[in-house]
Amino acid sequence: MTRFPTDRLAREWPVLAAGALAPRLREWAESEPRLAAFESPQALIRFLRSRSADLDRKDAILALLLERARRDELAARVVLEAMLPGLKRLAGSVFHEVGEEQEVSSLLLWCAWEEIRAFPLDRRRTRIAANLLLDTRKRMRAELAEERRRASLTSVSRMPAPSAGIDTGDVDALLARAVTAGAISEEEAELIARTRIDEVPLPALAREAD
Repeated sequence: MTRFPTDRLAREWPVLAAGALAPRLREWAESEPRLAAFESPQALIRFLRSRSADLDRKDAILALLLERARRDELAARVVLEAMLPGLKRLAGSVFHEVGEEQEVSSLLLWCAWEEIRAFPLDRRRTRIAANLLLDTRKRMRAELAEERRRASLTSVSRMPAPSAGIDTGDVDALLARAVTAGAISEEEAELIARTRIDEVPLPALAREAD
């Protein structure tokens, strides 16, 4: 049974490699002789995943593929396939921290795909594979933090307004802890306090903020 989206991609790869990618690799090799050394997409992936391969040559091949990946999804798919072992290791660490395996795995692949399609080759042409994984990790953590922030705001917005005489100190402490944990920003905490505790109408806040 397939557990994660990365497993599904691995199962799809042999079909893609023997189908659309085989003639496309030959087409790329016509304009880029360095790709002609690989008789098949599978051979190309074996090289890119090899720990004993020359790092400078590996960076050069990845750079060629990433240049094409901006406009050619098949080139991006080759890079993604080459990254799968590293992405699985990264997924394992994120699953351990977050849980929600299927959702996190899908988000991880989306982040990797976006980084591949927009990798800044003009200023980063060495240690490309490691940098791709690092950028994917950073992007995923940012996406997860944003999701938690939105969920926190939604949860707080559904809270009933405090009744007269309630001790708002506890609520202030809760908001302070949320800011410290990175769930919300200081500005968002202030907005929640003004609207849910002080009961300031939003139109009034809008006029105040011009």
